[in-house]
Amino acid sequence: MDATATGSDRRTVDDVIGERIVIAAKLCAGGCLTVHEAAIYLAVHAETIRRALRRGTLKGVRPQGLGEWRIVPADLAAYIGVPLAHLAREGGATPGNLFKPGTVKGHQSR
Repeated sequence: MDATATGSDRRTVDDVIGERIVIAAKLCAGGCLTVHEAAIYLAVHAETIRRALRRGTLKGVRPQGLGEWRIVPADLAAYIGVPLAHLAREGGATPGNLFKPGTVKGHQSR
């Protein structure tokens, strides 16, 4: 049963894995990620990504200095400390490969 059939707005594990597959494909193609996509990919809150961007620990660009941040795959790989070639493969969409909170540089578990 999906989340809408139960009246819940909560995403299921299948939803998250599906989103991660799409994001991994985007990374393989060399596409930039939004803050939301990077947060899903790293399994952290979007504010964690925004904070890293503001602090400069994660590089990103804002088109014409306005609008939403865009994160280049190489910069995301550097942020989490993996080679670019491993980014989409290692962050693949299997539950065993999901990044655990507190393992991303600059992210502190509570």
